[in-house]
Amino acid sequence: MKKFIIDDSIYELFPTLRIGVVVCRGIDNVYKDKSLYEQLLADAEKECLKLLEGTDDIKESKYISYGEKL
Repeated sequence: MKKFIIDDSIYELFPTLRIGVVVCRGIDNVYKDKSLYEQLLADAEKECLKLLEGTDDIKESKYISYGEKL
């Protein structure tokens, strides 16, 4: 079994840090058509940038959970 270990010192830098782990079994994540994934990633990046438009600080975005906004 693999372990996901978080050192306690990380909470000194990020006191409100929350981490989630998703375990997936039986998934073949080998690239079949790399160009398809490149395009999906490029499209997702464009959508993210639209959501952050007009935001100078990522903490100001209503789409990003940060600290006490949760």
